[in-house]
Amino acid sequence: MKSTKQKIIQTAIDLFNQRGVGNIRVRDIAEAAELSPGNLTYHFKTKKDILHSVYRYMLKSLEDIKKVFLKSSNAVMVTKDYLKFQIKFRFFYRDFLEIFHVYPEVKEHYKEQIFHLIRFNRKMLYVAVDMGFLVKEPHEGLYDTMARNSWAIQNSWLLAREILGEGTISIAGGVGAVMDLHFPYLTEKGKIFYYQTKEELQEWMESEVLQENEEENNDEQKNY
Repeated sequence: MKSTKQKIIQTAIDLFNQRGVGNIRVRDIAEAAELSPGNLTYHFKTKKDILHSVYRYMLKSLEDIKKVFLKSSNAVMVTKDYLKFQIKFRFFYRDFLEIFHVYPEVKEHYKEQIFHLIRFNRKMLYVAVDMGFLVKEPHEGLYDTMARNSWAIQNSWLLAREILGEGTISIAGGVGAVMDLHFPYLTEKGKIFYYQTKEELQEWMESEVLQENEEENNDEQKNY
């Protein structure tokens, strides 16, 4: 059984995703978690405290993804896990300016995390070179730039999807944009892997999105 703190954190994430961070009060989280306001504030005195715990949970989830990659170097598995992460915490990518304005300390932590993700992307590129999927760096600094551009796409596609609409930018389209960034530098072996991976991720994403929509509908019915 989940602890009360875990329940509060997960409920807050669900509500932030559904209605935005700025539209959710502590009272809303308590009601959705089926707790009295007093019980909730015993664990978290303010919404700011809840958001800090949510952010720490995000960081731990990212660290778990990193451990999986370092252990297996399985790029497909890591891509799936990172997509799940982005979808689970999608409120953050939509509301980050508001979050940073109210909680500037989170902004400083997130800046550190950006550098970590860029280093992680760079590591994946060099692993791909070692595995024969990517050509050696054509000129110094290119893969550093690609690592940064990959982060920029990874960080913005969910926001662009909400603004432009799901029909304009699908989940598959977000992943494809990152993969296409690397296509000119793929070896023949890398191109085989590229097409196989795209097909596998497409099938996985379709099933994952259906499951996610069903879970969201169930959650919304509970919370209203």
